[in-house]
Amino acid sequence: MKNKNNYLNKRKYVELSLPVAPTCNMMCSFCTKNIECLCNVDEPKYIRRILTPRQAVKYAIENVTSNKNINTILINGPGEPLANLQTFEVLRRLNKFLPTYFYSISSNGLDLYDKIDLLAELNVNSILVSFNAIYNETISVLYSRIIKNNEIINDSIKIKEELMKGQIEGIKKCIDYGIKLKVRCMFFPGINDNDIISITSICKQLGVEDIEYISCYPSGKLKNIHIPTLKDLEDKKEEVSRLLKSLGEENF
Repeated sequence: MKNKNNYLNKRKYVELSLPVAPTCNMMCSFCTKNIECLCNVDEPKYIRRILTPRQAVKYAIENVTSNKNINTILINGPGEPLANLQTFEVLRRLNKFLPTYFYSISSNGLDLYDKIDLLAELNVNSILVSFNAIYNETISVLYSRIIKNNEIINDSIKIKEELMKGQIEGIKKCIDYGIKLKVRCMFFPGINDNDIISITSICKQLGVEDIEYISCYPSGKLKNIHIPTLKDLEDKKEEVSRLLKSLGEENF
């Protein structure tokens, strides 16, 4: 894996995004298939043109040639990168043609545990994992079904089992590999308030240093729910921080 200690902070670096993953392995109640996966982007847009592996690497070479500030290449949606073979083909090609760059993946985490060994082999340096629910009742609200090993699963208990293995065990393996990790929690007031507290506590115990809380504009079944304000997010973060401090865990 590339040595991340060579990262220099003297210039403003740019991340290049490659949309190569057409399909998703989860049906989220806050998402529809006519926009990019909310787990993978800050501001979802209507589905862009998806690049083939050959097109993606050609596009990357053209951009890094014209913009010397690019140092990271992000593989993302509009679907779930780890559920698409195109993601790994792009990474193999990037290792061949652009070996000195940082490679990043954004993921919902369902397949993270199964794919982390391959990601490490392909020199992925950082992973963004969306982790939004941990309790059965919340999972049943946020996720309608998942696809795992070519099987459609719509039972919330089984969905939880697969998510917890993929996300929690996957996070553990990321840390073991020394891969830079960020956990992102999307805040849905009145739905996953308690989940965020538990997720943060678990992640801190695992050694995750970077956790962020975001709001989003959901579509699908949850399109009419309350959208948290910046103050709502800050209040939730302060609540979590106080709880962790009372438990003797590291504040953040």
